[in-house]
Amino acid sequence: MITQFSSELPGHICIGVDGYENSWNVSNETSNGPDIEMLEELIAKLKLYNNVDETKIRIVGVSNGGGLALRAAVEINDLAVDTIVCMLSQTHDFQYRASAFWYPLNDLYTGDEWPQDGYTTQKTPIPQRRIVQMNGRADTVVPYSGGPFVGVNFLPATESAFRFAQAQGYTGLELTTGPLYGASSRIYDYGNVIFFREDVAHIISDDMKHLLGQYLENDYDITTQPS
Repeated sequence: MITQFSSELPGHICIGVDGYENSWNVSNETSNGPDIEMLEELIAKLKLYNNVDETKIRIVGVSNGGGLALRAAVEINDLAVDTIVCMLSQTHDFQYRASAFWYPLNDLYTGDEWPQDGYTTQKTPIPQRRIVQMNGRADTVVPYSGGPFVGVNFLPATESAFRFAQAQGYTGLELTTGPLYGASSRIYDYGNVIFFREDVAHIISDDMKHLLGQYLENDYDITTQPS
């Protein structure tokens, strides 16, 4: 992860974290590790360093890590985390249902042996911060159009971003298109929430990496195209 993103994020201190048993505890994974507690402890430690801007701590996750990033978007209250980036994943219908976001009260309760995989505690409102969700339209691993994977049903990627936008104060209708970015990518701008979709499968495209760097390193401008 550090090798993949460090060249796009020269102004950031990049830290790669491994999950227990090589996975993150989102729902039915092998791990029942206390991942949110771990992230909160890591954030607290990072704030102690005098070369860390404690107002700009960001979480970037890919695939299963993207699912963890969206757990963090809902569950971590510390506003030192000003931006969450989820790549190649989206919310599922245990985390978002009945017009609200939910979370597991205890990480040991995640998994299909518990009602709603343990997502039984409602979080209203969720913390207010920037959220970026990036998906490939040809993704069939975490299905772009929504559907089952690892024992849960994922929302369509477009709806997932819209539901987070609503939680961040967006009051308009769900966007059906957005400006072109690069050759075929599109950006859906909900203000504090950005949805980016690319014509790729379950991979990180160059445009995704470029937008990540542009968004986190600079003041984001949807009119700025990749070179």
